[in-house]
Amino acid sequence: MYIKSFTAACAVLALVGCTTMHNEPPGAQPLEEQTLATQAANVLQNEMQQSPDKRIPQALIASARCIAVFPKFTKAAFIVGGASGNGIVACRDKNSQSWRNASPAFYTLRAGSVGFQWGIQSSGVVLLFLTQQGVNALTQNNVKLGADIAVAAGPVGWNASVNAAPAAVVSYQVSSTGLFAGISLSGSVLNFDQTSTGDIYNNSHPDAQQVLFQMNKVPSSVDVYNQKLAQLSSATQQQSMISR
Repeated sequence: MYIKSFTAACAVLALVGCTTMHNEPPGAQPLEEQTLATQAANVLQNEMQQSPDKRIPQALIASARCIAVFPKFTKAAFIVGGASGNGIVACRDKNSQSWRNASPAFYTLRAGSVGFQWGIQSSGVVLLFLTQQGVNALTQNNVKLGADIAVAAGPVGWNASVNAAPAAVVSYQVSSTGLFAGISLSGSVLNFDQTSTGDIYNNSHPDAQQVLFQMNKVPSSVDVYNQKLAQLSSATQQQSMISR
């Protein structure tokens, strides 16, 4: 009786909208994903505020096809030396090379062993995807860095000379004060977070390939990350022109 009543009620309310528990109510924003995007944007802001000798080389930022930020990569108490974190990734628009309409997606990063610098237990992590092989890895699951795809601790120094990509992916550790240093993440596993990505697009089965490279849609709840990527890219281009 209850099921029949509920079905009938939904049919009557269809004209004004009948939502289920799976869908977000109109105007709702996924708080956790919004917070993570804001934290990731803050990591990039801290990078831009560092002295030149402590920044990621502008040549790598300029050539990065995708950028991932994991604001809190934390050592797990139940795994000796292990760490894990959730992050957000965006890839430049293939035609315009812009970050503004680059649909972001969420990922998880798990490491069986990681050596944090500065003796800390939690750190931000930034990954720059520099080659097509690196980009392709984002469309796969259980990608093991260092095995399935080459990864290297990134060099530091805004004006550092980088003639070629050190690896398909370069990685950085970020301290709570914003200091950047290269970090080895070989053996870490990267996975597409279907649940968190689906939350911001109201899609229960999002596809990484479609989200990152075909949608060109940035939900307002996470746009702060794209804004900061665009700002970082703009600063890099301006500095490059000045240096010529």
